[in-house]
Amino acid sequence: MKLTALILFTGYLALIGCGQQEPANVRFTWLGEHQSICRPDTLTSLQKHTERDTMIGRIEFTYCEGRHVVTGWMDDNYAPIDGGTFWLELDSLGRIYEHSTTWPDFGVVHSNNDSINQLILMAIGAATRSGRFGLHYPMPPIPKIETVNFTNLEIHDTASADAWGK
Repeated sequence: MKLTALILFTGYLALIGCGQQEPANVRFTWLGEHQSICRPDTLTSLQKHTERDTMIGRIEFTYCEGRHVVTGWMDDNYAPIDGGTFWLELDSLGRIYEHSTTWPDFGVVHSNNDSINQLILMAIGAATRSGRFGLHYPMPPIPKIETVNFTNLEIHDTASADAWGK
């Protein structure tokens, strides 16, 4: 009887650890390069995409018996030439990861709730899978730059004494 009660209690604890209910007082902060300077605030909700943004892709993953959707977005069609952003948005929360489309900066959201942090980590992990299984910013093609063939040029030895005055 005690063993059965212990097993049931352990199962209950495992289930509530993966609970999908969001506590009322969850706070979010952004972590990453230069984020503490740019966004030192604590947020109660996360930003979501607008009509002007372009969706790059959508993936689904399962975590704690629940199905979740992560979408990739960018604002290159209206952002300044060097101010574009790519971000991942989790269906139940909003924007969870972002990086500049020009600069190496990035940001990851963090909350004061361990279950939500685990969900965010799983969503970013699912989105960063390779190839068609993940969501990635489509980099523009690298332009082909013409090069000079230096093997056919005549090379003069300017260090020798014979080269002086010629």
